[in-house]
Amino acid sequence: MRIGFGSTDWGDHAEGQPGGCTHMRAMLPAHGLSQIGHQVMAGEIGWKDGEGFVIVPPIERLKSQHREIIKTYDQCFDKLDVIVLKLYMHQDAVSYIKKAQAYGQTVIVDTDDHFEQLPSDNMAYHTTDPKNNPDNNRKHLVDTYSVADGIITSTKFLEQKALRYNKNVYRVPNSLDPSTFIQRMDFAGNKPTIGWIGIMLWRVDDIKEVGAPLRTVLEQHDLKFHHSGIVLNQPNWFAEAAGFDPERMTGYVGARPAFYANIFMPIDIGIVPLTNNPFNQAKSNLKGLEYAMSGIPFVASDTQEYRDLADLGCGRIAKKPRDWVRHLEELLDPEVRRAEAEKNFNIAVENFSLFKVKYKWSEAIELIHMKARSQVKQPKPVAQSTGQKGFDPSKFLVTQN
Repeated sequence: MRIGFGSTDWGDHAEGQPGGCTHMRAMLPAHGLSQIGHQVMAGEIGWKDGEGFVIVPPIERLKSQHREIIKTYDQCFDKLDVIVLKLYMHQDAVSYIKKAQAYGQTVIVDTDDHFEQLPSDNMAYHTTDPKNNPDNNRKHLVDTYSVADGIITSTKFLEQKALRYNKNVYRVPNSLDPSTFIQRMDFAGNKPTIGWIGIMLWRVDDIKEVGAPLRTVLEQHDLKFHHSGIVLNQPNWFAEAAGFDPERMTGYVGARPAFYANIFMPIDIGIVPLTNNPFNQAKSNLKGLEYAMSGIPFVASDTQEYRDLADLGCGRIAKKPRDWVRHLEELLDPEVRRAEAEKNFNIAVENFSLFKVKYKWSEAIELIHMKARSQVKQPKPVAQSTGQKGFDPSKFLVTQN
């Protein structure tokens, strides 16, 4: 099958590096699907009249200087059986989807975030607000859910929400390639560094949520904290939001996917703080899996995906502030950390490796495609006549005894 993953989430630089969502929900599945025989390409969303969606190199977006579908390009990956769309929020999205379906393409929308209920402290709440961005916003994205041939989601929460719009919904969890992570060695003894990976532009309230218990553990045990993903003009933003002395904090900027594993290296204990709201309840367990594949034990807030992961034996759940303190203090023991890191790694690899989840991607895409093709009206066969009444062609078949 010829499959394209089209996303609008690409870096605005000459290399055309994928954003985090594109890497996780387009680049990785495209790589996995190609390993099992599909012809696949991930890139920007392009268009060819008479054919439908095509995939074009991300650098073409820099030439176009707009967020509309790309129609002028030097090269493309075309003749697609299936297009999987990611973060396609343009005002003409529904119109193009219907045209592509009329051309015979199967159109799938992938969703990894609950855009209908973005919290106001998340920068995307403002950038995708129809009032601020009438041409390219989350309302247009949600409108695509009901016209697509099917939806693929990453979590149970999103799966249930998507069923309100479309009956063909399949859940494919986020997955990782273990070979791209570095299993770090823990030599911190009784003075481990607690840390978090993320960008404050989207997560201020989440950090405030864990501030008091985190501050208690850091100060009572005289520990350091590391934040990978700092904003250069506000390098102490995490410490300020959590309420502890910035002198306790070290920081790295974020990293492109090829170097992402490196920014986990200073961390001995990972945290996944998530405020209790619908947007966070819809989030996947991805951050915990990244910690696990890096050999880092972690504590996460109480959401469905992290409860399910903990039920498998991977990670710890903090329901209340005192739970954060208890779990973090238990993980000060280096032997507890080492045992937990090994167990978490094995569970993450066993259940969420790309070499297993790629088959779930293939199954979901093929089922949606099959259902879409079965609904296409086939022309009725034209009866052939010999012009002779009562003619029986079977009498003229040659048979061998």
